[in-house]
Amino acid sequence: RLVRNRLRTYTAPGGDGPLAAWAARGVTSASAPIPSTSIAQLVIARSVDCPDVLALVVPGAGVRWTYAELGDRIQCFAAGLHEMGYAPGQRLGVRLENSAELLVTLMGSALRGADLETAKTAALLAEVRCRGTVVHHSDAAAAGQMLGEHEPIAVGGGLVSDPIVHFDVLLEA
Repeated sequence: RLVRNRLRTYTAPGGDGPLAAWAARGVTSASAPIPSTSIAQLVIARSVDCPDVLALVVPGAGVRWTYAELGDRIQCFAAGLHEMGYAPGQRLGVRLENSAELLVTLMGSALRGADLETAKTAALLAEVRCRGTVVHHSDAAAAGQMLGEHEPIAVGGGLVSDPIVHFDVLLEA
């Protein structure tokens, strides 16, 4: 919120608004350079430069990960997708609440080059058309009944005998 408020009130020297400095340089949304580095790659680079710095805190879940821990999880998720046979460009569905696992899924998928499709509700999960879907274990049965060959990747529990791929096992692939 602080950054947003500062942008609203920022005035470039001789300008009259938050984007005046960019406009003065001829930068528009159409001409802005597209970065060649993904956020996942930046986090992994940060994990090498300062591995012990705190990167993610989720108080309700008891998560306190350093850049090294976050970078490791991102790389392990990407490697797990590779081991499961996911090729760059293949679609992976996601139905998770905001969580550390969601962040790892988003960044690990980006690192692997997977295309993501999200479902906001369990009811919308049936409309997701992709090879597999990362879901909370309570949605794993619904994900397993989706059309076609489908691999639910479940977060937060379930039994080893369930016909799902466990998120924690994927990270250990």
